[in-house]
Amino acid sequence: MGASQSTAGSPPSHELLERLSGNQPVPHQDVFWKQLLFMAFPTPLASHSPEEVQAKLAPYCQQLLVFNPLTHNFQSLVLHSIVLLHDARSGKNQRPAANALRLLGSVVKAASETGNAASIIPALFEITPSVPIPKELVTQENQLIKVLMRRVMATLMELELSEANHVLLYEAVQLLLVSASSQVFCPVVVSPVGNHPMLEAMLIQHQFAPQVMQRLLQLLIRRPPPPSDGSLYLGRTTSGVTRLAKSAASTLLWLPAATYSSLAAVAGAVVGASASAEPAFARPPSPLAEASLLLILVLCYSSNPRLDVTEGEGMASATPAANPFQMALHSLLDAGDASNADLEGGGGGVPSISSDQRRQSNTGDPVAAFKATHPSSPQAPPPPQARIDFGALFIGLASALASTVQAEHSSSTSASGTGSSNSSTAAAHPTGSSPEAPAAAAAGASGVDATTAGVGAGVEAAALLAYSLLHGCTSFREYVLSRTDVELLVVPLLRHMYGAASNKQHTSFMYMLQILLLLLSQDPSFASNIHLVALPGGAPWYKEQRLTVAKGHSGGAGVG
Repeated sequence: MGASQSTAGSPPSHELLERLSGNQPVPHQDVFWKQLLFMAFPTPLASHSPEEVQAKLAPYCQQLLVFNPLTHNFQSLVLHSIVLLHDARSGKNQRPAANALRLLGSVVKAASETGNAASIIPALFEITPSVPIPKELVTQENQLIKVLMRRVMATLMELELSEANHVLLYEAVQLLLVSASSQVFCPVVVSPVGNHPMLEAMLIQHQFAPQVMQRLLQLLIRRPPPPSDGSLYLGRTTSGVTRLAKSAASTLLWLPAATYSSLAAVAGAVVGASASAEPAFARPPSPLAEASLLLILVLCYSSNPRLDVTEGEGMASATPAANPFQMALHSLLDAGDASNADLEGGGGGVPSISSDQRRQSNTGDPVAAFKATHPSSPQAPPPPQARIDFGALFIGLASALASTVQAEHSSSTSASGTGSSNSSTAAAHPTGSSPEAPAAAAAGASGVDATTAGVGAGVEAAALLAYSLLHGCTSFREYVLSRTDVELLVVPLLRHMYGAASNKQHTSFMYMLQILLLLLSQDPSFASNIHLVALPGGAPWYKEQRLTVAKGHSGGAGVG
């Protein structure tokens, strides 16, 4: 990853990392910080293998955890990163900002892996006289964590999606994913307040939750391709940030643990797929979309350790505080429904930070930026509901479930190329009415042998998101049931259920698929109409009754 390379006139990167993690403090205004963030890494760290980056940074991260209580160098790194994120909004310093987020994420990950995040992480963000923070913030516990989390979320919401900003958006999602994943190293599901300080700093962002959820869903639907300049690594990985995503699922209370164990799998890996499998509906890779999907699940299924205390009739009762991100997902509005515009004052979606707030927060002062974008009044109005085009979301979920993931080194075919093109068109189409989309999804759903194609982790994560929406979001469930082409979602579920039934490793996935079909079948019209939908081209994956099903309907395949 260029650990020993650096820009001319700057010390080698390993020397800079050694000084950062050493036992001597680095003054906040020292030229060292410019050398580390601007010159040490001439290419984005995201362009290298995560295993390689992790192996290079791990020793320095461990050393930093030992000496930071004396040096407070990590706090200075946080403050410089916040300023870089401000600069990135005006199109400057995207690479240094992205690399800074990767460095922060690596240290946070190392702290979480110690199993003692409750004490180590607050110490990393401790405000001391050597940290250039105004005295008025010193009395607020873990305030620096809130400043960082809010600035990263604001970057995710406000930054335009472009090739120049792609890697920075990806690193922002990954840092949030790592920050919310300390629960993976906790022996209990529900922990007292203070055990997961970074996750708690995210769960108090009630005003930002709808905006964050809306942006993540937009990234999931659009599936932006990686930059063409190779600044984002596309090789397969078996460790690193994605592995930590299973922490989100550790807080699911109504599903067995095995159901969401797939979140720990690598996005893009194939379970039981043969190296020569040739998917008929393979989608082009989109690491940003896949990371966004994982972050949605992590945020929605992380338990809030805080309690809401209510008093009545001479006694007080405490209940777990609501998860604002789960509430945002469950209260989605259809951006394609004109009647919802009145509910939101005629707006076209969740409003961004106001222009006055933007001007105040663009001063380069991280504390001023925090104040400008953080409503402190207890009378602040509730955040508006997130709005997403349900048609595009439906097509995105259907294409994700209909797709198969190609194993590494498998041969590419013209069929898979056609499927990729159609899939991206369907996911990006605002209304889901692209004539190619239903045909592509149906072809992928009925033309692949599930017993040989395998099930990708992305498919299982998409199934969990589909469950979250159908179970918790009434408006989306009603929209799905009102569609005349609901088979685009049902047929892939049946195909995967057929494949999971013959594979003991997919028992939990089978359970999830059954729940999805049960949620849909509760509607009487769905139960009757699904038997009227003919399978396009039959169901070659259904071998036991191939002739019967080929002439039958999707409902018959479900019964079979």
